[in-house]
Amino acid sequence: MSSDKPNAAAMSAACDIIENLPYSTDGGYGQRALIGLISLARDYTVEQEMGRVLAGLDDVAHYITRIDSPVEVRPETLAAMGPNIAAAAQLLLNPDDVDVVAYGCTSASAVLGPDAVSKAIRSVHPQAKVTNPLSATCEAVKALGIQRLGVLTPYASSVNQFIYDALSAAGIHIEVFGSFNIEHDPTVAKLDAKSVSSGIHRIVKGRALDGIFVSCTNVRLVDQINDLEQALNLPVLSSNAALIWHALRLGGVDDVTPELGTLARH
Repeated sequence: MSSDKPNAAAMSAACDIIENLPYSTDGGYGQRALIGLISLARDYTVEQEMGRVLAGLDDVAHYITRIDSPVEVRPETLAAMGPNIAAAAQLLLNPDDVDVVAYGCTSASAVLGPDAVSKAIRSVHPQAKVTNPLSATCEAVKALGIQRLGVLTPYASSVNQFIYDALSAAGIHIEVFGSFNIEHDPTVAKLDAKSVSSGIHRIVKGRALDGIFVSCTNVRLVDQINDLEQALNLPVLSSNAALIWHALRLGGVDDVTPELGTLARH
């Protein structure tokens, strides 16, 4: 009969055993900044875009955990994530090691409120700085001095109202608000570059704007930001670009990350 228990005598007879070897330690990955990301279970994009941007930075690391999230994005399904945020944060690394925790959902941050999101995360990571795409975008708009903002989202109108109200409450004037009106979150992740670019050009056309914000961490935009900014002569923000920028700045990293366009220089 076989046994899974280690047989120390057999091991010793088969090879030399050298134990208690001397060792030393350093700070490991992320010695400049260690960012924890709470991504939605059905977000295909934020982890990829954050990884691309941070790959060019020395000694900056990010680690991810996921939170159960709805397939259909509606206010009530977004609100249901609230009680699970702390549990998701618990699955990140040792709280003493994490410098910044980023919650990766713009619409849920608007529905739940940034303060509620931060409170849930800090119940587990009390020493970490906390951000979310909504708060990060408000900081980005201020940093860029945007007075007249154009907003593009994938959401249905019921969710758009929360985004509009949250941005307006932060003192941001929204000149135009466009939407694809998509409730199915996995579909948002598959919006192609042409559709997003066309949507942006549609809301910009004929309007005097100072900047564009494309909401939702599932929208792929980081690869297009520089080309769009050059074509429009306007700053272009996305949920992910703002979130990554804000997380880096909160973590004390001021490097210019070219993928984030104009925002990277602030």
